[in-house]
Amino acid sequence: MGISYICPMIMTSECHVLALAGAVAAVQISIASTVFNDLVTPLGVDNASPNFGWSIGGLGVRHYGNNGNWQHSTYIHDGTGSLTSIHRHFYYGFRSIELTGIAGTPNAATVAAQRLHSDVRGVGCFTVSDDILTWIHGTTWQSVLSNIVGVPTDGAYLEKLPWLSDAAVMSETMLSSLNVKVLYTKWAQDIKDSALADGNLPPWALSLLEMDPFPSPTWGNTFPEVVWQLYQHSGDVDLLSLFYELITSYLVYELNHRNSSGLIGLESWGDWVTPSINDKGIVGTAHLCFSITRVIQMASILDYSADIESCTSHAAAVNSSFYDAYYQPATGDHRSSSTGGVCSDQQLASGRPQGVRLELKRWLQMWFRGTTIWEPVWPAPAESSALISLPVSDGKLVYENGKTAVDSEGVEFVDSSSGKSSYNVTSGTYNSVVK
Repeated sequence: MGISYICPMIMTSECHVLALAGAVAAVQISIASTVFNDLVTPLGVDNASPNFGWSIGGLGVRHYGNNGNWQHSTYIHDGTGSLTSIHRHFYYGFRSIELTGIAGTPNAATVAAQRLHSDVRGVGCFTVSDDILTWIHGTTWQSVLSNIVGVPTDGAYLEKLPWLSDAAVMSETMLSSLNVKVLYTKWAQDIKDSALADGNLPPWALSLLEMDPFPSPTWGNTFPEVVWQLYQHSGDVDLLSLFYELITSYLVYELNHRNSSGLIGLESWGDWVTPSINDKGIVGTAHLCFSITRVIQMASILDYSADIESCTSHAAAVNSSFYDAYYQPATGDHRSSSTGGVCSDQQLASGRPQGVRLELKRWLQMWFRGTTIWEPVWPAPAESSALISLPVSDGKLVYENGKTAVDSEGVEFVDSSSGKSSYNVTSGTYNSVVK
């Protein structure tokens, strides 16, 4: 008598299927700090306890988890012959495996590895002589594959949810790199099927009927954006026709929920997990503008002249409200104490005149074992005051060519508070890197 335990799983960069052969009474699986008990109960005697996650056998690696939540599966064996069990409705995300309690001596055949993701193939490629960029691209590719499981998800090991905005920001990259038209078309249908009766969209799709609505023009913009990207990459006009009616219903919902100033009324997420101030109003209203623009583009292709006219009018009204609320005549940009460095494309292209405040809001963000490197991509001109709105607590953490800001020639440190460091550039130019 024996049992083979086969469990679909996903690594951050690879996917595995675990097979345990032999008589097994119970299997305990721990993924990060979340422990999953899979109870296999034949008449056998031996226990096998695999541990998936970042905390393995005293190795001291960092441990991530989800507040100790548990998940249970039970398999009952009739006591004769062998049983092979394969999960059909869930999977595990992990980076390492530890097996304990296995009868006999484990060997290479004890664990069988298998990648798990939707059936997609590459349609683009990326090659470069730089090893770091090659590594970044390869790691990103593996991460994308690990998050394609019938829907595009936000993470392979924890939430595993098809958050709308997460998948939207990756849609152009994925459609340029993988043959995911079928996947994203199916997911657009999921969004359509999950729409609420009032036209609002849930934060992820498919979604539970009883979940809170979490209204968000930022997340809702995903629907017109993803459908538009599908059309751009496939040329399939039928896709626009298929989803156009619900997209316009959603747009009507957002337009009807503006406040007295003409800005969006409710925004649950905004610029999620931003390192500086998250003004949900400016982010949500900007995405409402994006949604109107996409509908105008779709209506132009589908020849819906009345919709073009009405949406053009709505776009002008929202743009005017946005301008009235956020434009700063003194600086020529849309900035206030609550909006941070929102600049027009023209300003970014032409550069800033000397003697005005410069906010460095663009950077390269890289994550490795919890460490973040922030690198603004343009210099501060001489005679300007540069404000770094980044999660740093001390101006001495801002570097130029190995020197701290306060030690750099031509730079005068001003203040550091609330996660922001500011300093004056009195001569030359200053390129900053925050470590």
